[in-house]
Amino acid sequence: LRHIRCLHLSDGEPFQLEDRFINLDTVPEAAEAPFETVSPNEWLVQRAPYSFIRTALRAELAHPIDQAHLGLPATDPVFVIERQTRFRDAPLTSVRLSHAASAFQIVTESGDLV
Repeated sequence: LRHIRCLHLSDGEPFQLEDRFINLDTVPEAAEAPFETVSPNEWLVQRAPYSFIRTALRAELAHPIDQAHLGLPATDPVFVIERQTRFRDAPLTSVRLSHAASAFQIVTESGDLV
């Protein structure tokens, strides 16, 4: 496995903490990927097709790692997206994306505007 932790910024401020594991048995080229210049998600989308995805959304208290990277007090909640992807029966990646709950929302829309 390759473990990657990335802090994504928005306007110079912490926005998202990405904590990802990549299975090097299924994506061996990820061992040497330059994640300093391209995000792991962007890199994987270009190189590792998937056939199954599982996504969980939830709120929880910030872990100490979230607190340190996102600049949050221990009592603050985070909004978490956890995602696992597979190609057929082989696991590709597992990721936990955390965001300060006060600065994150998901909006869905459906239907016609007319």
